[in-house]
Amino acid sequence: MLAYQNVGGLPSASCGADDGNWRPRKGRPAMWHRRNARVLTAGRSSRLRLGAIVGAALTACLGLAACSSSGTSGGSNPSAAANSGTTNVGLLLDWTWQPYHVAFMYGIAHGVYKAHGINLTLTQGQGSSTTTTLVGQGKYQFGFADTSTAVLSQSKGVPIKNVLVIQQRSAFATECWKSVHVTSPAQLKGHSVIMIPSESTAQIWPAYLAVNHLSAGSIRVVSASVSNKVTLFVAHKADCMAGLLGEDTLQASLANSGIGAPVAWANNGIKLFGYSIITSDSVIQNDPNLVKRFVAATVESWHATCANQVTSIALFQKEYPQLSHTAAEKAYNKDNLSTTCAQLQPPVGITTTPLGPSSAAQWQSTVATLKKYAGLNSSQPASAYYTNAFIPHS
Repeated sequence: MLAYQNVGGLPSASCGADDGNWRPRKGRPAMWHRRNARVLTAGRSSRLRLGAIVGAALTACLGLAACSSSGTSGGSNPSAAANSGTTNVGLLLDWTWQPYHVAFMYGIAHGVYKAHGINLTLTQGQGSSTTTTLVGQGKYQFGFADTSTAVLSQSKGVPIKNVLVIQQRSAFATECWKSVHVTSPAQLKGHSVIMIPSESTAQIWPAYLAVNHLSAGSIRVVSASVSNKVTLFVAHKADCMAGLLGEDTLQASLANSGIGAPVAWANNGIKLFGYSIITSDSVIQNDPNLVKRFVAATVESWHATCANQVTSIALFQKEYPQLSHTAAEKAYNKDNLSTTCAQLQPPVGITTTPLGPSSAAQWQSTVATLKKYAGLNSSQPASAYYTNAFIPHS
């Protein structure tokens, strides 16, 4: 049974034997949550877009014998950690369960976090903005959030810092019908592009046009909503769609083979980051060793997951069979993770290594883009938003 307690706006849970949440063992009952969140494909986080929140978030008590809904660690049990010589840690995700979260599940199931002295509890999120706020409030030690959203939150006074860039390239992309023969930004001229006015892609769209020397008037923008964007595009109500790699672009291409391959904005001048690990200033100050261990375990887990994608997706589909019913859903799971792992690579023109120290130049570009197009209003230098100090040396 689930015992709910509201912690900072998210329900956390005390996990019993049959709670329906994820844990690395057999016989887990099916979870109630359907893949509604995949309809909200304007953003898998709340990056810069607005979107509906589907259902309530559940707390996943992962790899723990028991967990409670108390304390600042997202439902951890400090006394249990003391007895076992490990630290109970709460990680708040950006969104409801998705294949791109499986690296954390992999790290728990294969003992990576345990080897670094960490009992990790995952909690589903309600958007990156909420994640940054709750981590800043100390409700969870760490958060998995969109980097741009974290920067905007930090600029507004949320006491957090980026300690590990996971995706060195953003997911923004344009996808077009094969019949219109658009495979580069310049070829968008004279065509129509569908997007949601409040989503992250629409906010960064002016930057994409500017860096590729395109005028807004040369491309007709078709407005859509969260609920009908992909449906309208698949019905060919626009020549192209602005979306996210591995998400709405993947949904569209799986729905109709007449839709071509997406063109990544990261390959065409947009050097924003994707997802990152954040923590609060207080955790950095009071327990830097925990930050170091958590970052090291996360780097190891992501490397292992992307090197063993078949095994990783098998883990996800075993634990979430209700998210893997159809051939299309299985294809989505596989391609979503594959795309996510590809985004560990830096964008064109940036020479960094995956899951290594992030680029100062890319941070400066990110901050400059957010200042010009996304309402970032801060005099802080780019270096104030991140640190590479906890990333293990290769």
